[in-house]
Amino acid sequence: MREFSFVAVIQPQWKRYQSDSALRDDLARFLRVARNKGANVALFPEYTGLMVTGPLAIEKQHTLKKQGGLLSRLLNSLGGPPELADTLPSLITDHSAAITERYTLLFGDLAREFRMTIVGGTMLAQVADGVSQYRAGVFDAEGNLMGWQSKLHLGADEASIAEPGDTLETFDAPFGRFGVLVGHDLLFPELARALAFRGCIGILNPTMACGGDDWRRQRLIASARAQENQIFIAQSFFVGTNDIFVGDSGSLVGKSAVLAPVELSPRGDALLAEMGAERAEGVVVAEWNSDALMNLWQSTDTPVRSMMRSSLFYDLLASEYQSGATLSERVDERRAVPRLPEPAPEPRDEPEALPPLTAEEPQVSALTVPPLPAPIPVTLTPREEEHIEETAEEPTTETEVVETGTDIRDSWLTEPTPPQLPEPLGPLTRTIPVIDPETGRYLGEKPS
Repeated sequence: MREFSFVAVIQPQWKRYQSDSALRDDLARFLRVARNKGANVALFPEYTGLMVTGPLAIEKQHTLKKQGGLLSRLLNSLGGPPELADTLPSLITDHSAAITERYTLLFGDLAREFRMTIVGGTMLAQVADGVSQYRAGVFDAEGNLMGWQSKLHLGADEASIAEPGDTLETFDAPFGRFGVLVGHDLLFPELARALAFRGCIGILNPTMACGGDDWRRQRLIASARAQENQIFIAQSFFVGTNDIFVGDSGSLVGKSAVLAPVELSPRGDALLAEMGAERAEGVVVAEWNSDALMNLWQSTDTPVRSMMRSSLFYDLLASEYQSGATLSERVDERRAVPRLPEPAPEPRDEPEALPPLTAEEPQVSALTVPPLPAPIPVTLTPREEEHIEETAEEPTTETEVVETGTDIRDSWLTEPTPPQLPEPLGPLTRTIPVIDPETGRYLGEKPS
């Protein structure tokens, strides 16, 4: 296996050719430039193969005349074939084998002449009874048809005249194994991951974009596919007037490019080569170095290829994929499921009534009451001592006799006798209260 390959992405203008020779000469012009830049692989954009139907439609004018009204469209559409949406259904039904033959002869001959592996862009033909598909042919440097890759996701215009494919192919070349994802198939990460699992070092993406937002979105996705799988991507766009399908308007634009993981890109932006203008024809070439890519798998600080947990992905997504529903359908299904009512609470036994709380008298511990301090001795004067002794010597009687001589027991029958005042004491001595300085308690009196 060679360690490298130079891949050319070709950005031609969409045209409607009136002869096979004019178409071949125009495509050869791009391949000559690519070969001069050292390319040994070439990628044409999506729908390139439909160009072979223009000359075929002109040759079949007499047959188309029977379709009613198509001949007038044929003669009045800018000197070329009618809009493809008008002619393709009848061409595919009646001349599918001729379209396939012209396509394989054209790109096989170009691959052999320029000694290049070529992905010829998509064509439309019947692959089985009543089943038409958009598919791209892959040709080796000898001009042999290596195989086909059908488009797996169709837009509304495409789905009106074709059916999506259901197989994913790989192709072996001297520089390594690669896959082909057509158009918006690259938007689905599962397809790129499947090709990485099958040993592909790169993906060729023939595509087309209507407007700047479209091609930038596809570019962003291509960068993501390169990084998340650590592989190369090549992406090729058409430019020019968009008249492929009835009602289409605007311009075909894009910047065809060759991309790689950021670690292998010179400016760290995932770009190896890119067209300079989004509306100009041209060819860009960049190297797919498989040796450098495999070294990255072993040396990167983010080895996604060995970090990934496939069993986790299976647990998360197996049931979703097996349902066969799209992402939108699956989400809508879950939104439509009514929420179950909350279960009724189970009956509970009422707790027994507790006796009312009564406030108990606080129990004061004797330990909390500070003991009374010892009384302070009071010193009395000699006069006070004499007075106390005199008071103690006076006798006490059980009955008191009034002046009338009546017994105290009969005193309630007579006028009350005013109390006798005590005899005055001797001169009084002034005292002051004695207070315990520690507890603040009153301890008695002492002379002032």
